[in-house]
Amino acid sequence: MVFPRKRVLGAIVSGCILTALIPLATQAENPIICTPDGCITRLCAPRSCYDNTARSRTAVATVRPNDGAIRTTRPTIRWNAIEGVTHYTIIISKPDERPIFAPTTVEASIADIQEFSFPENIPELEWKQTYIVRVVANGTDTELTGEFYVISQERQLALETAEHGRSTFERFALYMELNLYTDSLKLLEDALAVDPQNPNYVLLLGDVYWKSQDLGNAEYQYERVLQQTQEPMLLAQARVGLAKIALDNQESVQALLLLEQALADFQAAGNPLFVAQTLQFIAETQRDQKNLEAAQQFYRQALAAYEALTPTVAFPEDVRNRFIAAIRRELE
Repeated sequence: MVFPRKRVLGAIVSGCILTALIPLATQAENPIICTPDGCITRLCAPRSCYDNTARSRTAVATVRPNDGAIRTTRPTIRWNAIEGVTHYTIIISKPDERPIFAPTTVEASIADIQEFSFPENIPELEWKQTYIVRVVANGTDTELTGEFYVISQERQLALETAEHGRSTFERFALYMELNLYTDSLKLLEDALAVDPQNPNYVLLLGDVYWKSQDLGNAEYQYERVLQQTQEPMLLAQARVGLAKIALDNQESVQALLLLEQALADFQAAGNPLFVAQTLQFIAETQRDQKNLEAAQQFYRQALAAYEALTPTVAFPEDVRNRFIAAIRRELE
């Protein structure tokens, strides 16, 4: 599935608000907790779920896999076609920048997505190793880059067992726990091929694109959600996603506008936990922009919202207390 570069949540809540995980080694002890608002096993504060200080301000990655992990030693490298290019040179190296095989040239095709599959005469990649891939567009000054990590063979075998018989959402949670963005994208694209109008899948697709630093595709998916549904929870999550992209692009005014719209959606949906976390996210964004008076105002609102929450299995008291303690430190 190819989407324009210019431009999820009935079962799993994702993004900066909540992250769904299924620990591979402890599935029996830590089952997914399903509530009317989603299936969750771990909560995180907005700052820990979204910290753009480590992200590229011009994150427009077009090479896949990128900024995540893979589960094969013979991956297929894919990238967006560049107009007018007839050949591409593929260079794969370890972080010390020594190519693991001679640079390989492939002819451009007419497809929007170009790809390179490992031929048999090229050695396999190593398990538990980081790699950098460079795609040089011959005859131009353009070079596309990506970086990924090959998981351990032991983890791959455990994953094969863990994913057997699980639903799309549960498999998605497994893949995202390991930062397997390529597998997550393929899973969601296959799900959308069967159910193309499901905004839950579209929203999660946007989140995976954002995590792999493909902001153009992420923005496109979040915008699709806004066009496909009027459900407040889905609208709010899509706006949070667009706010993260705005922050990546240093558009703080737009980010705050989107977060305030998301806050109204969460309030309309009657979800006090998401209201509290969005208030905290707005406060942090205002603080980062040196709007200290506004930040204090939203921190106070977030604190009151957290204190009013009743602890549940999905949101235990110790987690709530950590959120409250963090906000109180900000208000000191």
